Amino acid sequence: MRYFLTGLQASLVLVSFLCPVVSTAEPTREARLDNAGWTMQQTSQIVGDFDVYVTARGVKANNRKHALSLLCLAPYKEVILYSERTKKYYSASYDTFRCPINRTLSVVNSGLLSETPMVKKESTTYQKLPVQSYICTQAFINRQLARYRAKDLPGRAPRDVTTFTTEALKVDPKISWVLNRFYGLPGLSGFALYSEFNDLGGDKNESLITQKINKAIIADSAMALPANLKKAAKHEELFVSEDTADEMGLMMLGH
Repeated sequence: MRYFLTGLQASLVLVSFLCPVVSTAEPTREARLDNAGWTMQQTSQIVGDFDVYVTARGVKANNRKHALSLLCLAPYKEVILYSERTKKYYSASYDTFRCPINRTLSVVNSGLLSETPMVKKESTTYQKLPVQSYICTQAFINRQLARYRAKDLPGRAPRDVTTFTTEALKVDPKISWVLNRFYGLPGLSGFALYSEFNDLGGDKNESLITQKINKAIIADSAMALPANLKKAAKHEELFVSEDTADEMGLMMLGH
């Protein structure tokens, strides 16, 4: 049984988003400096499959299965979640940002992966990049096992956690931080590429996978908020269109 319920993603029937474009035209030197960055495909067990675009301007994560998307641009004062289907966006303070789905999982799963205490283990490689591996503390494992034996935790809660991060991308640490918050991962030094945990029920879970990562010149349009969106007063409104309400999505969000 998984820590993050697989039905959660299925219940959040959200919008499809405009697919950012990676420029193929020959850019000027100035454009290369500003728009040079990384494209990658990442899968988060919490929020789904993403095309991620990272430049000096910031980060954009487009969900490939038409769910929640994220935009956060320098100077990193706000984080924007938006939905093209409902034509709405929600702006949160960078310093206090938490993915709304993560808040629900805190109740459903009696805790969050992002709260796991981690320590450095060893240097290795992942997707041909040098990475630093982190593991949870032995004290965390002991505490989880004790709570499980006392029937205070479900079998889907994590027993032990491993995460790989890299410094090779040389991106602003604030980008790494906001993606960790979005994916529900522990806050660690470096850009997170992979994370897994074994749950108390004995199953292995891959909470973050990076399938592809490439250098690219990324067009300005790839880092822009889609036009004609209305600002939502609360994040719950992202899951409700003017015509129909996604009642299951709201229920899973605790409303």
